Amino acid sequence: YPGTFTLQVNPGKNLPPPATFPGEERTAWVITYFPRTTRRSEAQHIVVRAGANLDGFEISLRDAPVHRVRGVVLDENGKPAASVPVRLIIPDYWAGNYGVEERVNSGEDGAFEFPSVSERDWHLVAEIKRDKTTLKGLASVLVQRLDVEGLVIRLAAPFTMDVQVQWKDAPSDGARRATVVLRPDGDTAAENIYGTQQDDGTVRLEDVYAGTYRVDGYGWKSQGYHLASVRFGEQEILGRPAHIMDASLPLRIIFEQGNGSIRGSIENCGNTEIALWAADTSM
Repeated sequence: YPGTFTLQVNPGKNLPPPATFPGEERTAWVITYFPRTTRRSEAQHIVVRAGANLDGFEISLRDAPVHRVRGVVLDENGKPAASVPVRLIIPDYWAGNYGVEERVNSGEDGAFEFPSVSERDWHLVAEIKRDKTTLKGLASVLVQRLDVEGLVIRLAAPFTMDVQVQWKDAPSDGARRATVVLRPDGDTAAENIYGTQQDDGTVRLEDVYAGTYRVDGYGWKSQGYHLASVRFGEQEILGRPAHIMDASLPLRIIFEQGNGSIRGSIENCGNTEIALWAADTSM
């Protein structure tokens, strides 16, 4: 399909390691983006137009210094948790950068080790199912120049949050509905959590794990209303991250009337849909 793309190559597991000499730091082949960078943000964009056939692209696979990342997984009671799968993932994993994670299991003493981790930000996720409950622990780490020791991942059960929704000065016909989203902030590897307003005016968010989130909300059958406030306890957190560790503090969102409008014209487009989104991605 036409569009703008980035090109990447993932080094195979069976690829011989880069040659090193005694006394040199350890290196390994790492994910490389076109033309020769290890960071996705620095990749050169490739524009594919309708009917185009592009060729001649070459990527020089990069090697980079690697370090050990060691830590321990603890259960809900603070004791070492054995045989827990631990995943090492890059921060933009949830944006679709699949096939780049490493997995190990914790030992009998709860300890785990990733022996060859390149220098960058990483997320770690420990997850195990016990009975009908999935316990999960999240951590983040910056690997830079040295091995990382003493990392602690604490497993915890999920919890449920009930969000109060207020439509300010709205008729009591119950026609408006809201969807509330918990979006993980940059230092957590949690996933987006969605909930839809029920008849009693609340939104139930299930399977929430402790972490840092931004709270977003949007309505349907709610023309003329916009999200005006998000209150977590006594704190206003609209557009800001909040540390949500449990369901002890109330979460309330308020919609108000007073939307603005944008009008314009587009030449030679006929009957075309126009999309509008916020330049501030935190909103």
